[in-house]
Amino acid sequence: MQLLSNWWYGMPATARPPSPPNPQTSAQLINGTTETIEGLYMKRAQLVKKSEALEIEARKIRKTNRQRALVLLKQKQAHDNQIATYNGMILNMEQTAQSLDTAAITIDVAKTMQAASNHIKDRLGELPGGVSDIEAVADDLDDSMISVREMSGALSRPFGGSGEIDDDELMGQLDDWDNDEVELPDAPNGGIFRRENPQSSNNEQKAI
Repeated sequence: MQLLSNWWYGMPATARPPSPPNPQTSAQLINGTTETIEGLYMKRAQLVKKSEALEIEARKIRKTNRQRALVLLKQKQAHDNQIATYNGMILNMEQTAQSLDTAAITIDVAKTMQAASNHIKDRLGELPGGVSDIEAVADDLDDSMISVREMSGALSRPFGGSGEIDDDELMGQLDDWDNDEVELPDAPNGGIFRRENPQSSNNEQKAI
């Protein structure tokens, strides 16, 4: 270890491999970019205010002190050039922030999809045969359902043919009824079940 340390620190700075950059999250990069944009806006606002003040002053003295007015206009032009530079920087930084945000969302979506894919693979791995096992289970279940239906049909079928109904036999019975012309007695007025009057029942008992 000591030899490795001596070899590392004995190397010239240009010969050493570059150190890895400090990892930053997407949120930190976006926040840093936003702060930079806000700073550019503040600096541009200050320059705009100075440029406007220089123009006002140049307009006031243009007749009395033309040379001084010319100097003020040059200063204003320098500020305007700097304002244009800040405008370009702001545009670039805003596009950068938007790209960072889009990249962060894309990465999050990709990670979620990858995690879902891995989870599905892990669950499928619980079956030794994979998809073939699922197909086999489905086939076995189908065969089992067919067997259950066959057994149900066998158990519900009348034994000895006693449950078979002959339509011709029933039609013959109806014809026999028509030929006999049996007249059924009418039901009593009070219905099949007639409530007896206690008084009439007592009278009948006395008469007996």
